[in-house]
Amino acid sequence: MSASSWSSSRFTSSSSSDPAATAASTSASASASRPTQDTRSTDATDRRLQSFYTEFGRLGESEHEQVASSHPERDAEGKTHRRREQPAVVKAHGGSAVLCVRYTRNGAYCVAAAEIAAFDSGINPSKLRLLRSFSGQHNSEILGVDAAPDNATVASGSADRRVCVWDVSTGRMLRSFRGHDARVNDVRFTPGEASLLLSAGYDTSIRCWDMRSRSHLPVQVLDQARDSVTCVDLLEGPGGVCGAEILSSSVDGAVRLYDLRKGMLRTEQLHAPVTCARYSHDQNCVLAASLDHRLRLLDRRNGQLFSTYRGHRAGSYRVQCALSHDDALVLCGDELGHVFAWDLVEAEVCARVDAHRSATSALQCHPTAPGFISAGLDGQLIVWQRRNASTAVGR
Repeated sequence: MSASSWSSSRFTSSSSSDPAATAASTSASASASRPTQDTRSTDATDRRLQSFYTEFGRLGESEHEQVASSHPERDAEGKTHRRREQPAVVKAHGGSAVLCVRYTRNGAYCVAAAEIAAFDSGINPSKLRLLRSFSGQHNSEILGVDAAPDNATVASGSADRRVCVWDVSTGRMLRSFRGHDARVNDVRFTPGEASLLLSAGYDTSIRCWDMRSRSHLPVQVLDQARDSVTCVDLLEGPGGVCGAEILSSSVDGAVRLYDLRKGMLRTEQLHAPVTCARYSHDQNCVLAASLDHRLRLLDRRNGQLFSTYRGHRAGSYRVQCALSHDDALVLCGDELGHVFAWDLVEAEVCARVDAHRSATSALQCHPTAPGFISAGLDGQLIVWQRRNASTAVGR
């Protein structure tokens, strides 16, 4: 891959004829990205990796071994052992496969779906409790969920081609959007005021829905993909407002960046179906997972390939990737139920957690603290997060 490999072109999109809706869409594209530290900084890498080992598991541990806390205990013979803690595990309704999970932006809650449900993932994850269950509207599996920045509403996208918006306090559906010609793979609220909701579909399109308008038509349709769009993400500008860029991944093997202000599309072809693409937290890089058993870290500005991460099994199922809250570690699930962690800079496997009895279908890191959520086709949602400075949650 060349040092500057994004292929650039102008894009056009179809839109609603509603002028108010179009204006709302235009106003959502704003602001330049904030200056941040270099993602590839190696400062304190050893300390971060040791912290991960202590909190979440060591490479080669069996699934029956659990993560040790930092406080040793002595047995009757005086030998020192570390106290072990149980992970926070929630079984999905009826044992259904959990296909998607997402933290709220402040990390206080998480939203997961077999049936769509909001879970409290507060300070003590061992007491994870169900806050609200949302059901009765979708008639097929839910493939994508997201929570609005104010945590008042959640959105869901389903194989029934619908996008639904729910009220968290009552559990009632507020709105339903129809427009996709096939299943909806992912949904994402814009940062800030959540004035727009994006949905990515098997019909090769990204659709933008105006949350402030009564219209049920999308205000913008991005249909440059040649196959199913598997994931959508948004650049976050200074102060948490919506940036002017949309990131998407597709089964056609491409990662796409839409610059909404300039009307420019940048495309990076990875030559394998891409199941997930995410911005790094400092927004300098893009992490992409593909069905060739690889993860790739790309420079967001010019498409340069920084690192390739291998070791996990990902050739058939959609797996999701994530970066730790400090961008020090790369994490991804695999088809055998593992969660892998790599050092961002060295691209070496530093941990493997045996998390699920079948494929790890979804994963996301906590936005502000060490920890992550994994979900599996075994119907379990597992929160891996420290209880406090001296206790770890793992499996």
